[in-house]
Amino acid sequence: MNYNAESCLVHVSFAVLYFFIVNLIGKHSSKLGEYEEITLFSQTNSYIAYNFVFRVAAPALCLILTALLLYHINFDQYIFMMWTIVVYYYLIRIMLYYFTGKFRLLNWTFQLAVMISSVLLSLFIYEKILLDREYFYPTKSDIISEVWLIVVLFIYSLLNKLQISDKNNSAKAASYINFMHRKFRTKYKNIIDKSTDHEHLKSLIYAIMIYENFNRPFLFRLIEKFKVLFTESTVGVMQIKTNKCISDETSVRIAAKMIVKIYNQIKNTQNCDESDINNLLYDVSMKYNPCSRYASEVRRIYEIISTDSIFIS
Repeated sequence: MNYNAESCLVHVSFAVLYFFIVNLIGKHSSKLGEYEEITLFSQTNSYIAYNFVFRVAAPALCLILTALLLYHINFDQYIFMMWTIVVYYYLIRIMLYYFTGKFRLLNWTFQLAVMISSVLLSLFIYEKILLDREYFYPTKSDIISEVWLIVVLFIYSLLNKLQISDKNNSAKAASYINFMHRKFRTKYKNIIDKSTDHEHLKSLIYAIMIYENFNRPFLFRLIEKFKVLFTESTVGVMQIKTNKCISDETSVRIAAKMIVKIYNQIKNTQNCDESDINNLLYDVSMKYNPCSRYASEVRRIYEIISTDSIFIS
């Protein structure tokens, strides 16, 4: 049997579907305090066993369910070489990490271990199970297999209590933030310089921009441009709520005016002086997006790029 373009297209489509399914499951798992998402300032890799097992096993489990579906609807021709779906899945993840700039934040030793393990597991499952549709009809369980399963679960529970601190995470975060700061200064400096002469405010605008871009990278913003054609949505690199399709440049121009206006309002109504600039800018962030975690992370980004600004001004 030959691996043709049609099979490749079907497998790539499944890989895209896996990406969204695994991300959706991961987000729900993070609410339980187990699955670790990529964030700017996380310091510890908690629940290392869960994270490793989840990342390795999730695509392989999707592969088994996909084979079950294909056999059930008699599309057996797409079973051939279907382990490559997992390869495509990780290629999609790598491309997204690269184009969103998040590759700078990753522990690549861990990521490569996950990718290689998951692909090898999928290849093993493909060769030993998926090629034979008889495996998908249940038989009597072997008691020895059950015993080994208990042993594996016990070892897993022990490993899951381990916590590994990534000492390089702060340096990675600073490197990513400074890289994005310089990139955005090159692109939007003229717009921001026209909005204010206040250097602290300029740094705050860039800090908000970096945070918003991290959570809504370019590819996601493209989808939002289509969404806003039908309903009000947040659009652009600064995530401006509107019912119009606006460019990143326009969103920066609107956001800069909003931030300067909020800053002046808070400064005047609270009789603040600039000796406590960090708290003042924190209040501005809270007005821009009323979320304490948002404002805290923006403030940390601001502190990093304020230092960076000294060297690139």
